[in-house]
Amino acid sequence: MKTIYLLRHSKAEKNLYYNDIDRPLTLRGENDAAKIGDYFKAKKYALDLIYCSPALRTKQTLENFLK
Repeated sequence: MKTIYLLRHSKAEKNLYYNDIDRPLTLRGENDAAKIGDYFKAKKYALDLIYCSPALRTKQTLENFLK
């Protein structure tokens, strides 16, 4: 059976100085994304396909998740 995992972006900077699509992750967000990535590795969850929004915060979440 196929399983779909939905992952929301990690904690991002507030929208004070950035366009919404350009908001980066906070340090906490980077660490949280790495932690959930470690969890997926420990559980040996297989990811066959990944879709990611072009927003900076989502790309950074994915990068930290995959480390």
